[in-house]
Order: sequence, then structure tokens, then C-alpha cells
Amino acid sequence: MRFNSILVVGCGNMTGAMLEGWLAGGVPRDNFTVVTPSRESVPGGVELLREVPDGRRFDAVLAASDVLALTAIDVLRGRGLRVPGDVAVIGYDDIERAALSRPALTTIRQDIRAGGRVMVDLLLRKIGGERASSQLTATTLVLRESA
Repeated sequence: MRFNSILVVGCGNMTGAMLEGWLAGGVPRDNFTVVTPSRESVPGGVELLREVPDGRRFDAVLAASDVLALTAIDVLRGRGLRVPGDVAVIGYDDIERAALSRPALTTIRQDIRAGGRVMVDLLLRKIGGERASSQLTATTLVLRESA
């Protein structure tokens, strides 16, 4: 997959982490437009995506969650665009609905249990007065129909 113009729909630290990964993979920074919803919800995502001007062209949407990605597909279809024909859409989390949607959502799966263990460990360190910094956990690209 090679995209020229990517719309990143994200929330806080997640957006930065996603961008770092794509930049490390060699995608130029100028290829990205980053938008952040006021809240990660369907209404927040719809509101945000509707603010992207109709004339703005991008060939991929990279969303910080599958909920935002599925919302993007609905908004793009409402604008007469085909997913993945005109715009590829990639989510994050691999929620059950991702595999059931049409088109089935390409997504990035994270190990929720491993992430939970890391978060609890970091929290306990902080409570104990230790320094605790962010840690990355393994992810897997789940290729489906939307990209």
C-alpha cells in the first residue's frame, strides 16, 4: 500500500504514535493531514469528518480507532466516495464489528491483555514513587477489504 495523501483521524498520544510509525516507514510528513475530534465517539467523528472540505483530496484515512474508521466510511460514502476504490480506510483495535462491516475494515490489532499488563505495571511503579515511561506493545496489521 502506498498513499500520497493521508488523513489521520486521531486522539492525543495515539495520533503521535501512529505518525511516528508511518514516518519511520518512509512516508513523508507532508503526506499527512492530522485532525483530532473533540471526543472519540461516533458524533465526534462525524462532526470532525464533515469539517474536512469536500474539495480536499486524500487517498487514505488512518483512524485511531475502528469506531472512527467505520464512521469515516459512512461519511465518505455520504460524499459519494467508494471505499476502497477512491479512499482506503484503516482503523485501530480490531473490534468485532470491523470484520463484519462492508467493506470489512482493514485494521491494526493490538494485544489488549499485554497492553493491560503494561498499564498496570506502570501504574504500580508510579504509585511506588518510581519513574514510569510509555511503552509500546506489539501490533499486527489485519488486511481486509477497506484498504
